[in-house]
Amino acid sequence: MHRVCRRPNRLGPQRLTHPPAPGPGKLVWTVVIAVTAAAAVPAGASAQDTAIGTAKGTAQDTAPTGTLLAAPVPDTGKGARTAAAARDSLIGRRARPEIQQVAIRGAHAIRAGDIEASISTTESHCRGLFYLPFCVVSKSPYFYQRFYLDHDELRRDVLRIRILYWKRGYRLTSVDTAVIYRTPTTVRVRFTIHEGPPTRIAAITLLPDSLFPASNRRRLVRLRVNQPLDLFEFDTTATLLTHWMWSRGYADATIDTTFTLAGQPPSDSATRAAAAAGRINAGTAAVKVTIDPHRRTTVDTIVVTGNTRVSAQTIRHALVLRPGSLFLQGDVQRSQRALYRTGLFRRASVAVDTAGHQGDSAKTIAVNVDEAPPREVVGGIGFTTVDFLDLSGQFTDYNWVGGARKLVIQGGLGNLFAHGLYTGFNNGFKEVPPGTDPNPFLSPTWNITAKVTQPWFLAPENTLAAGVFAHRRVAPGVFVENAYGLTPSFTHDLADRVPLTFGYQYEVTHVDAGDVYFCVDYGVCDAATRDVLLSRGRLSPLSVTVQIDRSDDPLNPTTGFVARSEIQYASQYTLSDFRYVRGFATASMYRPIGRSVLAFNARLGAVSPLGGSGAAVGDTSSNILHPTARFYAGGSESVRGFGENQLGPRVLTIAPNVLRGPNNQCPVSTPIQQCPVNGVPYLADANFTPQALGGRTLLEGSAEYRFPLYQQLGGAIFVDGGIVGEGNLQTATSGTSAITPGFGIRYLSVVGPIRVDVGINPLTTERLVVLTEDATGRIVVVSGPPGTPASASQRIYAPARTEGGFSGLLNRVSLHLSIGQAF
Repeated sequence: MHRVCRRPNRLGPQRLTHPPAPGPGKLVWTVVIAVTAAAAVPAGASAQDTAIGTAKGTAQDTAPTGTLLAAPVPDTGKGARTAAAARDSLIGRRARPEIQQVAIRGAHAIRAGDIEASISTTESHCRGLFYLPFCVVSKSPYFYQRFYLDHDELRRDVLRIRILYWKRGYRLTSVDTAVIYRTPTTVRVRFTIHEGPPTRIAAITLLPDSLFPASNRRRLVRLRVNQPLDLFEFDTTATLLTHWMWSRGYADATIDTTFTLAGQPPSDSATRAAAAAGRINAGTAAVKVTIDPHRRTTVDTIVVTGNTRVSAQTIRHALVLRPGSLFLQGDVQRSQRALYRTGLFRRASVAVDTAGHQGDSAKTIAVNVDEAPPREVVGGIGFTTVDFLDLSGQFTDYNWVGGARKLVIQGGLGNLFAHGLYTGFNNGFKEVPPGTDPNPFLSPTWNITAKVTQPWFLAPENTLAAGVFAHRRVAPGVFVENAYGLTPSFTHDLADRVPLTFGYQYEVTHVDAGDVYFCVDYGVCDAATRDVLLSRGRLSPLSVTVQIDRSDDPLNPTTGFVARSEIQYASQYTLSDFRYVRGFATASMYRPIGRSVLAFNARLGAVSPLGGSGAAVGDTSSNILHPTARFYAGGSESVRGFGENQLGPRVLTIAPNVLRGPNNQCPVSTPIQQCPVNGVPYLADANFTPQALGGRTLLEGSAEYRFPLYQQLGGAIFVDGGIVGEGNLQTATSGTSAITPGFGIRYLSVVGPIRVDVGINPLTTERLVVLTEDATGRIVVVSGPPGTPASASQRIYAPARTEGGFSGLLNRVSLHLSIGQAF
């Protein structure tokens, strides 16, 4: 083992090979290795403070380094030369063997992973998570990265570990090392750490004490009495105090941090040995933080450089900083983000001009930019068996008619050459039912959108946007939809990352489709709403949305919270045929627990049709709600024990030929509405497809514990719950409800966590209405044979209970694959 001592140990020559008995025609080699261990002394330490010796010099626990001494032997043949080369290679590989394992023992105050990241000695490993299957069968350098033992770096690693502990407040830590040969050319390296007692903080003094409210002091001063003197937290405290002062206008504030040690023993090998044995303590420290706020700083002038096409006035409009205003850290960050959001610059920096007036409280702000191309055109071409040949493109002008005004025009054409290609792909892909005119479904589809965004409308906090859109979409043999409209919006930043948006959407839509489309794709299976959607109608809600984001990471938050609420109103005053009031709110909170995160999420929503909505669309029997205004639960970002939108009111659909049975057990002479749906052996739950109808109220909550597993791989366990109701908010708790636990894994990629979740569906039994098509293609309700009571006219649906084996297992779980955290 490597032990800490006052002076380096020197080992005499060690014989590593035992000469074999010479035989006829054999060469005899005598190999002697001279090993010398050099002392390593921490920076700033005395010569008596640190000396790192070597482990016991046996061939079994340490690799030799030094000079190879060999007696010259004449070459007697090719076989002898080959044997000699093999022995030379073995000796070289023994001198620098491959590291198969690095073990950290005795680490409690610091995570073993943090220690491994701070040292140079690394074990051989697979190059990444996605290479693991290849590494199982091959150690090719394309998949597997090998690391070899370097004795000099091993000695330095001892010093690196001691310095890491010293900065964390453990100033008497000692480290032993062991190198254990597993084979002649592979080793295991073990670091055994004796942490010893820490130097604890006896007192913390903050001067002047009146600068900080008591509620902020604990958040800003990370050091704690009776805790180790952690220099990392010491630096963090100084940084947080500096930023806090700057956020109040004191950009020139100085933070002086000092600490005084008391009862500190000398740092030598004898002291560290006694500390490892628990016979002494490491003393205490008194911490003092002195703050001089100086004068409040203001913005004097703003100098813009680096711009050629974009005017300096446009750049100044983007800045939150204004001459004469306080020079605040938050305004600097918001100004820089605003410049990047324009898309006009590759690089943009906002900083104090240090060339002059360094001591003046009125700051000259230097804005330096590197301009990007002002226009961008992208396009694409594709071919699918649904849309045949399709073209798409987008044009963006980031400075349309000046003022950083952004113009985005998107468009696409599909179904090109459909008439010529239809015959070859019919009855396989783009199938149109017999007897149906194919021409409406073979005509070109298209979409076009144009949007103009004006940042800094009247003030830097305002953004004005307006867009128009139109499209024609088709699904072969199912529907043809034509729609057009406009979408103006106004956004005001109440604070940093707190936007308030007023939006409006005017859309005129007309859908030409059969009953199956509305029931299966829209969840609209009642005749009244279905007939309304077949006519030309206007859906024009006015919305108000406010959002606040106080999380630390938009892709993978670990602390803070995010909240969003929205209210929609649609009536004759907004030129809407569908009239309703809809409210929705969601909030997520994140709390770190070490390297893990505990996350919570809640959603609440309610929608109510307004009086006269049915009459406005030609239906006097009920108040109509457009399907997109209803609430749905279930899916990868909702209650994960269910499929997408599958928690809530549902119906079952079944094809007519399946309902009648494989051998026409329900004969054609019997009306399809009178076929049985329960108690017949030829119908199983798998023959029915559930369709979500949505609800008028939503209550939903989730709790998730996220934890690291290996490198970029993490895991999660969660519990989701939700209720979707058909009444008002007062009766929201009486709807369809479920609580589903589950687990998942996360891979932290550059585009966000790649997430795989498995939600466990409860063993529920439901009675659901069954719908099918009659001979004319109309959706009808199947109520069973004549005389069937109302309580037995619905299908008893419980796929997780009725099916066994692998199918039953699949019915108990829902698998979700997506990018980004669930909330």
